[in-house]
Amino acid sequence: MLTYRIIRYIISHEVRNLDNELYFRQSAEKMLDLLTKSQKKPVHKNARNLSMGEVGILRCLYRKREAMSAGELSRIMDIGSGGVANLLNSLEKKGYITRIMNPTDRRGIIVSLSESGYQLAEAKEQKALDMTIGLLTRLGKEDTAELIRIYQKMLDIAEDYLKNHCEETE
Repeated sequence: MLTYRIIRYIISHEVRNLDNELYFRQSAEKMLDLLTKSQKKPVHKNARNLSMGEVGILRCLYRKREAMSAGELSRIMDIGSGGVANLLNSLEKKGYITRIMNPTDRRGIIVSLSESGYQLAEAKEQKALDMTIGLLTRLGKEDTAELIRIYQKMLDIAEDYLKNHCEETE
């Protein structure tokens, strides 16, 4: 795995062809989506003392651009309601989210990004996108398209496998 410093070096020293910038941006967004689908949730903390689960919730809220229920976050992230509650408690203490009671269902909670949470999520999204653009730019158009095609195929195969083999045993 490439370290952050190596990735940063690649990005900062890469001379980009502006004609290809849009292609690599779109490819990077696609690749980030693909990587997010297959990513495990490591327990290490980053510089802002956020767990990967906390970052995941910030990204979900940022990408949706609107408030979400705690249950919806639980389903999207495939985390139990207790795990989501713990993550939300931590994020609220840090000032990155706000929670209010759902006016239509008093048992539910509506979660939204605070201003500082939005700024942090936006910065993290941009940083991830910039790093991915740098890596894909170095790969070139053909290899990038092939990488995404193969990765998508792997995810489709894995999804099909899980659907056909795991549901039968439940």
